[in-house]
Amino acid sequence: MFRVMIVDDEHIIRKGLINFIDWEALDCMVLCEADNGILAKELLESKKPDIVIADIKMPGLDGIKLAQYIHENNPLTKIILLTGYSDFEYAKSAIKYNVVDFILKPSNTEQLIEAIHKAKTLIQEEQMKAHRVLDLENRIKENLVEMHEKFFQDLINGVLVHPSRILNKMDKLKIQLHHFYVLVYKVDGTDTVESDGVLERKGNILLEIKSFISLIFKDFDHYTILVDNKTLCTVISFEDLCCPQPMPVIVSRSEEILNFVNNFLSIPISIGISDIHAHPSEVQKAFHEAHKCVSYKFYEDGNIFVYSSFHSKEHHLEEIVVYQYIDKIIKHLESGSTLKALETLSQLFEYQRAFTYPIEHVKTTSIVICSLCVKLLNNYNLKLCDAITNADQIYANILNCESIGKLYDTLEGLVQSVGTALSTLNTQHSYIVQKVIEYIKEHYHAPIKLDHLADLVHMNSCYLSRLFSRVNFIIFKP
Repeated sequence: MFRVMIVDDEHIIRKGLINFIDWEALDCMVLCEADNGILAKELLESKKPDIVIADIKMPGLDGIKLAQYIHENNPLTKIILLTGYSDFEYAKSAIKYNVVDFILKPSNTEQLIEAIHKAKTLIQEEQMKAHRVLDLENRIKENLVEMHEKFFQDLINGVLVHPSRILNKMDKLKIQLHHFYVLVYKVDGTDTVESDGVLERKGNILLEIKSFISLIFKDFDHYTILVDNKTLCTVISFEDLCCPQPMPVIVSRSEEILNFVNNFLSIPISIGISDIHAHPSEVQKAFHEAHKCVSYKFYEDGNIFVYSSFHSKEHHLEEIVVYQYIDKIIKHLESGSTLKALETLSQLFEYQRAFTYPIEHVKTTSIVICSLCVKLLNNYNLKLCDAITNADQIYANILNCESIGKLYDTLEGLVQSVGTALSTLNTQHSYIVQKVIEYIKEHYHAPIKLDHLADLVHMNSCYLSRLFSRVNFIIFKP
């Protein structure tokens, strides 16, 4: 419905226009009225009418001056002027202010209604034009955003590497990068295969996070892209590195992002922040720094990780040292020294933590320990399920551990259980060996066969022979 304001210094004219025109049939409503141009100016700002019907001759501010004011300050508002024969020539001077029509007084209702229809048509045409322009601007903006995302994806994936090509494309896309950081936001969780519904929900959540990131960093040049269904990446540029200091600002606003995600989206994420870089060709390097930071969650509590805080810890870790630790763990278990095996396991994990050993390597090391424990148990005719519950899930549990603490707990439980199983078995073996030795002492004058001894202790003859060889260094011959 179109909103109308009537301006005339004659009360009877105003009431006549209000009461003798079927405004509802015209899809209009009289929003307000004024008896002079000065009051009309005030109402224009507060009421914002679509159509103004005004007399030319009024005290204070006449209709021509009011038309000029509307043209200059409220160009979307349409004005219809009421004029007498004597001032018609004067009224024509208002044509330059885009007056819709001039209606001679006393007003002809049909002419006024026709002028109102004309004003409505002009308003609708301008609204449609404005919508088309806005739609075009939005499409251009969306296309530009897509082109920006494609540009940074190419940088991250190493498709764009030549400095001159990078700078040329940045110039075309009007991308500004001075000194910049890269932030990586990753949804926490395992890398298990997920259903389409779960992936769609995560995709929607990432888009919500992306919108919030744009809001948080709106006062800086920044570009946020979707890397995959669990990862977002933001490149933030700072022209002045002194005021404010970039890193405290980035960390503070990253905390705001975390609070938003935790409180409103209820999904855990981790944020990695790269070191500072100066040339666009280093975007890929910065991305890898930030992405690597996210993996530090495996070693440290928290959700925000800064590359410069961890980079100094990274040194070359000797693979041979790791396998020396593994060898000691198995030898301690084999000799019955479970406590020493656990101490060595703790030393191994501290060594890996100190050098921020790659997560995949830590998990591989743990799987090697598990496999050697299985082999050790097999040497004693035991299976892993004899030592621990859920033995069939041990490898999956290792691969799915999200922190080094949880992984250590898993391995500690395994080593403790294997040590206990072997200790129990060794106690049983000592009893068996002692029983066989006592039998031999009592019947040393009679011929004794290995099969007879095996039947005595309900054991396979070959296994009994190996047992005696291992415990008492005595070899039985069949």
